[in-house]
Amino acid sequence: MEVKVKVAVLCVMQCICAALAALCSDRRRLGGAKREHVNTFAATAFDRAMQSKKTKWFYKKMRCDKRTFLAVVTRVRQDWVGYIHHNAKFGITKRVAVTLIYLSTGGTIDSAASLMGMSKPSAVMYINQVLAVLSRMAKQHILRAT
Repeated sequence: MEVKVKVAVLCVMQCICAALAALCSDRRRLGGAKREHVNTFAATAFDRAMQSKKTKWFYKKMRCDKRTFLAVVTRVRQDWVGYIHHNAKFGITKRVAVTLIYLSTGGTIDSAASLMGMSKPSAVMYINQVLAVLSRMAKQHILRAT
């Protein structure tokens, strides 16, 4: 009977040690660094260009200056139908930016998406959304001469 008790105590101790080892290796539960689920690239170039006063980044990537880009964003924001989810990573500004980069550079959606720090499926969706708004704006604001 004594051997069975020793084996049972040994099994319980091994389970406790395994649980403690698992707990210590997962630092999130002990107040360590939180794990982030971000599967996109950093878009520091666009963010730096938005914060700086003078930059050639907009001319090089979008073929317009910063003031014109912000005017386009304002018009798109006014005519945007619906709302963007509060937890969305990319707002209207970055959606318009990826659309203008894609249309102005003549590259692929992959290159525009990686430049803005988003995935290709997200970029396709955002480009289609912005193009829908722009085509709706064109129907409202562009009139043919009669």
